[in-house]
Amino acid sequence: SESASAISLFRNDGDARFTDVTPAVFRERDLVYAVNWVDYDRDGDLDVSFASRNGGRLFRNDGPDGFRDRTVPPFNQFIWSLKWSDWDLDGDPDAFLGTAQAPLLLARNDGDGRFREVAQGSLGRNRGTDGAFSGDFADMDRDGDIDFYVTYFFGPAQLFRNDGPNVWTESTPRILEGTGAAYTGLWSDYDLDGDPDLLRCSFQPGSTALYRNDGFDFADVSGLLGPSVQDTVWTGVWGDHDVDGREDLYLGFDGAVPDRLLLNENGGGRRWLSVRPVGTLSNRSGIGARVTVTDGPRSYSREISGGGDGWCSQRPAVATFGVEASATVTVEVLWPSGQRQVIAPVETNQAIVVTERGLEPVTESVPSGPEFDFNLDLRGTRVSFARLHVRAARSDDQFTALALNEIGGRLLRARLPAGLVPPQGLEYWVEYRLLNGSPRRTPRVGEVFVPAEFASEAAPEPLLPRRFALFGFPFVPEAGTVQEWLTDDLGPVDPDEWKLGRWDPDSGKYRTAEDSTLALSTGEAFWIVARDGGTPTAGGRSSDPEAGAVLSLRPGWNQVAHPFAFPVDLAVLNFDAAPNVTRRIVEYRAGGYADVTRLEPWRGYWMFNGAFAGQTVHVPGVPATGEPAPLPRRSPGAGEWSLRIDAVQGGASDVGNEAGTRRGAETVVDAGDRREPPPVPEGVSAYFEAPAGEGLVPLTADYRPSGSDGHVWNLVVGSTSAEAAVQIRADGVSGIPADHRVWLVPEATGARIDLREAPELRVPGGRPHRFRLVVGTPDFAEEAYATGGATAGTLSLGLPWPNPARSEASLAVTLPVDGPVRVTVHDVAGRRIRTLWDGPRQAGRGEIAWDTADEQGHPVPSGIYFVRLRAGDRDTSRKLLVRR
Repeated sequence: SESASAISLFRNDGDARFTDVTPAVFRERDLVYAVNWVDYDRDGDLDVSFASRNGGRLFRNDGPDGFRDRTVPPFNQFIWSLKWSDWDLDGDPDAFLGTAQAPLLLARNDGDGRFREVAQGSLGRNRGTDGAFSGDFADMDRDGDIDFYVTYFFGPAQLFRNDGPNVWTESTPRILEGTGAAYTGLWSDYDLDGDPDLLRCSFQPGSTALYRNDGFDFADVSGLLGPSVQDTVWTGVWGDHDVDGREDLYLGFDGAVPDRLLLNENGGGRRWLSVRPVGTLSNRSGIGARVTVTDGPRSYSREISGGGDGWCSQRPAVATFGVEASATVTVEVLWPSGQRQVIAPVETNQAIVVTERGLEPVTESVPSGPEFDFNLDLRGTRVSFARLHVRAARSDDQFTALALNEIGGRLLRARLPAGLVPPQGLEYWVEYRLLNGSPRRTPRVGEVFVPAEFASEAAPEPLLPRRFALFGFPFVPEAGTVQEWLTDDLGPVDPDEWKLGRWDPDSGKYRTAEDSTLALSTGEAFWIVARDGGTPTAGGRSSDPEAGAVLSLRPGWNQVAHPFAFPVDLAVLNFDAAPNVTRRIVEYRAGGYADVTRLEPWRGYWMFNGAFAGQTVHVPGVPATGEPAPLPRRSPGAGEWSLRIDAVQGGASDVGNEAGTRRGAETVVDAGDRREPPPVPEGVSAYFEAPAGEGLVPLTADYRPSGSDGHVWNLVVGSTSAEAAVQIRADGVSGIPADHRVWLVPEATGARIDLREAPELRVPGGRPHRFRLVVGTPDFAEEAYATGGATAGTLSLGLPWPNPARSEASLAVTLPVDGPVRVTVHDVAGRRIRTLWDGPRQAGRGEIAWDTADEQGHPVPSGIYFVRLRAGDRDTSRKLLVRR
């Protein structure tokens, strides 16, 4: 303020509003020229100092006890400006005071709340009785020491080079002395060459100047400022306003002309790095942190300031560096807490945030089960009291408080009792008190996750002899393969003893342990079967529940594993990034597939991605509680019915396949139908092929519109074993209208099996069997039986299978009448690249195959293609993705 007024402090509430929280000790009216935030006692709190006409003030932040006046000499005098910097590199911020009574005043921080004036003799030649007005610190010669530029009310400015602790050498090039008095000098590497350049603001018109530092050889480049140098410039602030890596310049004038913002367009082509420190043990703004960027043999240092950068101004708490042409550099931050933090390599041409490491666990994980000593690194912080608060990660449990005792002057240790660490890991926070009594919490907000370590955890359910199980790994695994993981429990890899299989969506086939190595990874499941059974064990770390886990899905069916060692409800999964993924999870239990509403540890599941590209589903680490939600059930309405088909062979089965009618259903695949996952590598399977608009898509449930005379379903039942017959059972026939025929027609014989009279039948194992399920009025059933299931007026081309395809794809073709048919393949530009059929065909259902080659037999490149079916004056088409 230009006149005496009360000092005010406003808290930013984060919602574009500020709350006045001015402490009573600030309310004395005064004429304040500068405000500086500084942690002068290094307790982690930001203290505040004022430069004012009635005497400078220094207030210590005592946390919950508020601010206390700790003004000591030499602050208690008329001060024009005030600037803090740890120029003697002893860890405490020291001060420059611009006063009217002394020529030049530097005060060294003794670390005990007192400050000692630097002897004038150590400052070399100075301006005698001229009152120092303002100053700025920077390592202008890049030797690692903080140098100092000072302006005076009367007389030329001075540059002092720091030649060691409390040794200053006056080394002012004549060009930097300037003409006339100046308000301030401000350092900035405006041209990104690594050398701090200097702005000199003068209250004499025409005397403001910008000097480029070319390795301690300064050149006047004031012309870059334009007409601004002709006016009286009171102050300035450097800061990267447009976030392009170059510090822009805001100039404040005497009120006769408006202030100006000058965008920096210099330094083009040079690389840069902007670093914003965020403290945890130190103050959050990182004020007082020293940031050093190393570029090969060259180093550049900047100190984060809390004010006093020039007169009546404060620059952002960001350090910006020009690093010439280096693509990567090393960043080192020396924090006010004393901690030294190194990050490398860091890519240039970007703005980064470096967050101070807090009280960190020495071990990266904690074992689940036994008693364990949990250590925290103090990182240079001195404490009088500390307590650890722990609980199960991502839970609503109460925190357990454990005493932290200092070990060896650097570590804090708490003993975790046996059984405290759950499968999902721990989250913790630490309360502690500094030596000055100020309470602290780390992290400042929230908790820190520490994964649980499992040396050897057994699966909760054993493998049954000769029974396939869909398995998944519930931890972040140790390095290796699935085969290596199972060797200790099931013996050496031997297909006669145990087998593995994982579905490959691209080829539509299983990859086995015999033909490939199955990588051990979280989120991927596999089939496993052992001749004598067994209980697999595994080791690893729990995934971070706070971050959650991601399931990566390729087009088609995917085997996925639950990524956590605790159950998670399906309802919390995030499908926002996967709009084409069916919100349905299928597991294999008791010999058959079943939908579930909860993911369980160690189990594998099937998920379907209906897109032509990969998609991801996010699994939040939210432990499920209580019983799983029941599956939604829909009772048949008027005119609706459902017939269940089960297939059983010995201990293997595929049950719960449904055909029926519903209001609002469609004859093609719709949201009410359920797709059938790929069959078990060795077992029995039963499914319906999709209706005549969807070709060979297998369905577990296929519903058709209610209210019609009837429908025909294509049913496929098969098994891989020829040792026993497959039993087919139909349940629910009684719910079908009494005047409807219910026939199962084997494709091989054409015989009609009346399921009302014979709801069970047996077929040989070891191969697939195709049936037509005909349900409808007598007239409809007779016509459907006679025509092979094609209804009048129906022309259809089924979905390609597989899709995407690598080498071959097939499509179902259904024709209502005999006649000429033409099937062609076209690219996205509409060009015909292959004719698959051109000639007469009989009515009914058949298949067309394409070997993904053109007319000359050359494989077509990866891309999207269209298969077109034309019969008479009607046509239809399907899209197919070829992926090489």
